Order: sequence, then structure tokens, then C-alpha cells
Amino acid sequence: SAANAAACLAVLWVIVWFTLASNMRTQTLAWVEQRRAAGFTVRYTTFELSGFPFMLLATIDEPGLGRSSAQAPWAWQGERLILQARPWNPWRLHLALNGAHTVRLADAAGSNTYSGAAGTLTLDVILGDGGPESGRLTVAGLDLSTAAGTSVIAVEQAVLVARRGLPEPEDYRASTL
Repeated sequence: SAANAAACLAVLWVIVWFTLASNMRTQTLAWVEQRRAAGFTVRYTTFELSGFPFMLLATIDEPGLGRSSAQAPWAWQGERLILQARPWNPWRLHLALNGAHTVRLADAAGSNTYSGAAGTLTLDVILGDGGPESGRLTVAGLDLSTAAGTSVIAVEQAVLVARRGLPEPEDYRASTL
């Protein structure tokens, strides 16, 4: 009957959504562990999945990334990272890093810390078999300042679009901007 078919489709959708959400969590945490194994510092306070039934939504509070062992150590700390994908199109990701940011850069002369906020800081990525195929970085209302209040980075609005092109199979490093 139509009711049984609808019930079966609903159960199937629940299974599909939770499988995709579980995969999103697994892949994100695997990325974190790969970065840590490569010598990066990766931090976050919470990792939550939501969005059922029509969105895969990962909310990561207080994300941080850095590399203290680099020749020029650096660290970044954000307020929140929101990762979104549609269940029927999970290879198209939308990452939003709006809000507060702190960047610490160091060199032989010392360490500098810049703090501020971004009205819009998003990255839209299309994934392929070999990783990201294309991406679009959108920045608006970004202002980072020194502790003394001197603005050092200010972006009213910028969009950067990148696409990976593979003209020959052996040239896997080819990129276009």
C-alpha cells in the first residue's frame, strides 16, 4: 500500500541520513588526526552534528589550528566553524568561519598576535576523487588588529575562486586560479 511504501522510504531516509552524518564525523575526525600526525596543533571544544532531515550540519566550537614546530610558528583560533552539506550532494561543502578570530605569528624577531572578527568568512568546496576540485573563498568585513588596536588586516570584500585542472594524468599538481 502507499502508506507502507511511504513508511519504508522514511525509514530508508533516516538510515541514509545517519550513515552520511556518521561518515561526516568520521572523515572530519580523520582529517584532524592526520593534521596532528603531521605536526599541527588542532583544537576544538565541541563537535556536534545536526540538520536532520535535509542538511548535514557539523558545528565545531572554538576551532584552532597551528604549527608550533614550524620555522615560523603560527596559530589561529576561531569562534565557530560550521560545515554544511546536503545529503543528496555531500561532495559540495560549505564552511563558515564568521565571527571572532585570533592569529598568532612568530619569527626570529618575536611573536605578534592579531585579533578581530569577520562578518563573512566562507569557503565553498567541491570534492572529487583526488581531493578538492574547486573552491570559492568569500571574505567580507574582516578586520584584524594588534593588541594596541592598530588595524593590520582589513578586507571590505574579496572573493577568490580556485579550480584544480588536470590536463595530463601525470601532472597531478596542476592548478588554476
